Amino acid sequence: MARMIITDCDCFLPPVASSAHGRVVSAADIFGPATSATTTPDTAPVFLPAEGIAPWQTPAFEGTVVGICLLTLYLVHRYGSSIVQVFRVFSGQLSAEKAYTEQTLFFRQFLSLSALWAALLGGGLLIRLSGTFLPEDAVAWKDFSPTAVNLAVLAVPVIAGIVALYRRFVTRAAAALTRQEDFFSEYRFGGRLFLALGCCLLTPPFLVIALTRERWAEGLCYGIAGIVAALAAVYLAKSYRFFIGRNVSILRWILYLCAVEIFPISFFVLALTRNS
Repeated sequence: MARMIITDCDCFLPPVASSAHGRVVSAADIFGPATSATTTPDTAPVFLPAEGIAPWQTPAFEGTVVGICLLTLYLVHRYGSSIVQVFRVFSGQLSAEKAYTEQTLFFRQFLSLSALWAALLGGGLLIRLSGTFLPEDAVAWKDFSPTAVNLAVLAVPVIAGIVALYRRFVTRAAAALTRQEDFFSEYRFGGRLFLALGCCLLTPPFLVIALTRERWAEGLCYGIAGIVAALAAVYLAKSYRFFIGRNVSILRWILYLCAVEIFPISFFVLALTRNS
């Protein structure tokens, strides 16, 4: 009698018993009596996301570092004399009042570009130093996609630019309301000088820690944090002497610090803390 089922596994199958309706081969006949059939799940398989990357490991951060390096080389090449003048002011060889009254258009261009320099450098420092001082379990970077992390890196210099625009708007508004344009103009000039000095001092060590993955770079991060703290203390001291030297009360100086210096930074810090 002809066999009802012929497969490639006939050599492994037991003889098929004759039946009027034929015989259906089961899974036990093919794979053995200890096997059991499983059903295909109705839902699609869940793919686990890839391991996240930290902000200081993203292409956006690398692009920021390259931009800082190129901008620094350009400023040193084109505005080298202006950089020397900034150091002369803070070393006491040239008074800030004289530098303010004798500033040239070339020097103003350098101070304007220093604002862009400070925005990029400040964002890069914040991102890189967070890898040293931020606890490992503070932010789960693996929960974010690489695109989101790159966008966050690019948003940091933008936030720094927003803070700078806010400070300029508030100081101009205060100058217009109090009719003390010369006072606030000279104060802004001193702040821009200090910003340029900070960029000159912090750019070389930042490039070192940004381009190095060695263990000793972590120690350099603590040194950079100390320099930033020292610069902030010197800036507050100079700001205090500027206001007191022009017979402005300490209360108004504190109000200025709260409204112009502290408020925008604390606003973004509080927003990030709530979102996290």
